[in-house]
Amino acid sequence: MTDPCPVCQTTLTEAVSRCPNCNSPIQVPARDGDTSNRLVEQIRRAFPAEPIPPYPPQMGLDPTGELDEYAGFADTAWDAVEPRHFVTFGYDISPAVGFAMHRPAHMWNYHVPGFMTASLLHEGEHEITDGFMWRMREVEPGSPGHQGKLPWWHGERPFELYGREQTQCVIAYLEFIRDCGAAEPWAFEWELTDELALQRWLMRSLHDPDPEQS
Repeated sequence: MTDPCPVCQTTLTEAVSRCPNCNSPIQVPARDGDTSNRLVEQIRRAFPAEPIPPYPPQMGLDPTGELDEYAGFADTAWDAVEPRHFVTFGYDISPAVGFAMHRPAHMWNYHVPGFMTASLLHEGEHEITDGFMWRMREVEPGSPGHQGKLPWWHGERPFELYGREQTQCVIAYLEFIRDCGAAEPWAFEWELTDELALQRWLMRSLHDPDPEQS
């Protein structure tokens, strides 16, 4: 069963492009998989993998000082990190938390597209979305800075040098999780704090500089 025709309210028993009763056009919504795959491609286009930020020494050492929890990210392109590395491992500090807390936030800025694409593509095997969204609620996007010739992941603040296209990718990801994240494999419960995070990104987008002026 699908939604009724918006014009004549005829009940539609299958997905059709036009109403069989009044011939009005029917908008067929894209499947979640179609939407997520398009979003992944959008993210990959917007976030160049090169250059890779230098990995901070001893960034992810566990409390014993022996195991580097984030070694899978060291000197690795964001789109080449194995999906299993985006989840919390043996103790409390997940990559989403550790990267966002480290200053400057180059590792966080650089690997955000990896968190998003891993969430969209591999949530079924690894629980990525909850940890990432938990951090996205906490990190203020702030206002965009002037990029100049610096790479997009540079800057002193989280997301500081994200340009217009990159900001739109983050917004599109958040809107996807809001609209489709309740379904499997995400099973994500969208809360008020998530909506507030989305609204902050929408506000930031109003101040994105013209690409030709960056």
